Amino acid sequence: MRILLAILLLGSLWLSGIPNAQAEIAQTALSRQSFLDGRVSLLVPRSFRRLSAADIRRKYPGRNRPPVVLADRSTQVNIAVNYSPFRMKAADLPRYVQQLRAAVRRRSKDAKVLVADTIRISGREFMRFHLETQSSGTRIDNYIVATVLAGRLLLVTFNSTIAKRAIWSAQRERIIRSIRVPG
Repeated sequence: MRILLAILLLGSLWLSGIPNAQAEIAQTALSRQSFLDGRVSLLVPRSFRRLSAADIRRKYPGRNRPPVVLADRSTQVNIAVNYSPFRMKAADLPRYVQQLRAAVRRRSKDAKVLVADTIRISGREFMRFHLETQSSGTRIDNYIVATVLAGRLLLVTFNSTIAKRAIWSAQRERIIRSIRVPG
């Protein structure tokens, strides 16, 4: 009887942890931070820390790694900011979304595109690209927004493991919608 009671108690604590985690994330304090010499600002969880250059190289081994990455303690949830060297015009954003979708389909058979469109954030047009990918045995939720700033592509991404997507989705939207780009 004691064993059954212990199992029921542990099970209820585990199940109650999911809503508690969601409530905890929803209450996470956010603060506005500026990046890339003031080119962009957004709300960031105060508990996130900026990754070192060495940590960024490990997390993003490719050539086009972002210069700014902030992450939670587990590094399973992160925000990256990148000002790409690629030249672009604002009118090209819808076409870029379609090119990105096609490139993902060609390169990654396990990627699943959830959303590929354009949205307005703070009066500015942004490309939005939401997809699931595989990385080191873990499914990753990638939420990417990009706009054109001074003829170059400015990207902001919010990435998490699929396991953490549900508890972070509302905060992710709040963070993405908080992006401010001068001009």
